[in-house]
Amino acid sequence: MHKEQKEKGTIFSPSKIIRRIGERIDNKESIYYWCAKNDIPVYCPAFTDGALGDVVYFNTWRQEGFIIDLVQDIKLLNDSALHSKKSG
Repeated sequence: MHKEQKEKGTIFSPSKIIRRIGERIDNKESIYYWCAKNDIPVYCPAFTDGALGDVVYFNTWRQEGFIIDLVQDIKLLNDSALHSKKSG
């Protein structure tokens, strides 16, 4: 993803990273697998508070500059709630 970001300018949000994991995990027991298959976004406000955050941190030792935009997810989540036909 860092390479893609550098080459194409893609800025990833936590939900985009989780989707990418789901697309590549190849494990039908994974909720991320099924969410990716069914185009269901997974929002994780505490994305960096755990193993994935550690992976991001340790990869900055090898190559700096990977950007994760948390605000993208806040906007997507709020917009989906505001524009829902049904909610409750």
